[in-house]
Amino acid sequence: MTSLLKITGLEVSVGEKRVIKDFNLEVQPGEVHFLAGPNGAGKSTLAGAIAGLERFKVTAGEILFNGQNLTKLSLDKRAKTGVFLAFQEIPEIPGTTVFELLEAELLAANKEPDIAELSKKVNELLEMLGLPLDYKNRDISGFSGGEKRKVELLQMFILEPKLAILDEVDSGLDTDSVEKLPFWLSNYKGALLIISHNPTLIKNFPRAIIHNLEGSYDRSI
Repeated sequence: MTSLLKITGLEVSVGEKRVIKDFNLEVQPGEVHFLAGPNGAGKSTLAGAIAGLERFKVTAGEILFNGQNLTKLSLDKRAKTGVFLAFQEIPEIPGTTVFELLEAELLAANKEPDIAELSKKVNELLEMLGLPLDYKNRDISGFSGGEKRKVELLQMFILEPKLAILDEVDSGLDTDSVEKLPFWLSNYKGALLIISHNPTLIKNFPRAIIHNLEGSYDRSI
């Protein structure tokens, strides 16, 4: 069976610094994987390299997604294959509402949305995430850290990517939301690659596979 994600011999640099060396990872559909390790170990670098962010340069190895080499694809084309990256700090887009963003993202993914059905699904997800229903009409600016995390999760559930990479997904969430986070994520059917320092979150996924990046990086980054 072809792995959903297969990384072999990966080396990634930022500028002149090598951050990741000889890293291997294999993810099957529906699996949950955690990336652990100290600050500077290269966890966010790995996430950015998979997604195709320009500052992270793959200098060796390959990243296969459903058998296709992602290193030869641009960021937008990687997203269309079914790779989703939730940033630690999402950009603000004044003048664009959350609902408009979701609609545009679905169109970009060649998924023609039924507006009534989309609105209904967004409302259900907002309720699950503990956000007021009028959030879908808010501009993407001025959100708190916890609100940003929830908007990222909202996008993930609407887009339904095959692989969601969540970078410090619990950052900025209040205590109540952190406790509910495992339940929210358990409702997701795709594969998850989660970057987190939170041992409690990891314990809530007993079948998760944990990878420690310590020792495979240049500590000067």
